[in-house]
Amino acid sequence: MTQTDNNKTLNVTGGTWTGWNIYGGSESTNIDGYILNLSGVTGVLGIEGGHFLGSAPASNSSVTGNTVNMTDSSAIGDVYGGYASNDGAMTPASENTVKMVNSSANNVYGGWTQNSVAESNIVTLAESNVAGSVYGGYTKRMAGNANSNVVTLSDSNVAGAFTADGQIIIMATPVPTRLQWLGVQ
Repeated sequence: MTQTDNNKTLNVTGGTWTGWNIYGGSESTNIDGYILNLSGVTGVLGIEGGHFLGSAPASNSSVTGNTVNMTDSSAIGDVYGGYASNDGAMTPASENTVKMVNSSANNVYGGWTQNSVAESNIVTLAESNVAGSVYGGYTKRMAGNANSNVVTLSDSNVAGAFTADGQIIIMATPVPTRLQWLGVQ
């Protein structure tokens, strides 16, 4: 495991991490610009590029521009590019990215927030498997909005639903039955 760029980039290569969460960064104010690179890592409980855990007002907090890059890795839990977890905070999750290549996870979220806006987040899956669902941007409470997010699937399998609240791009991937019903080929 190595850290670079003023401790904003974490590289994890190899190993079994059963029962552990791996965060690129975790802060109680702004959680911006963290990068988590995983290669050959297995059994991880949860993966987050940036994890906001504070209760600062929306004007003082953000989860922006965090990245998870997974190659040849697996998570038994969920993968988040950016995660704003506190119920009381109106913390937006924007411009976060998850890129998975030959990897697997339960659910995948580009950006996730409790009460605010999830926008301009990106999820890209190539030759990967997701047991649950894929969300470009996700907001848990009705007070928030998800918009302008992008999900790109290439030779990947998603067992559950996938949504971007923006743009969905499918390249050389078997189109799930639910989309075939809608006329997507």
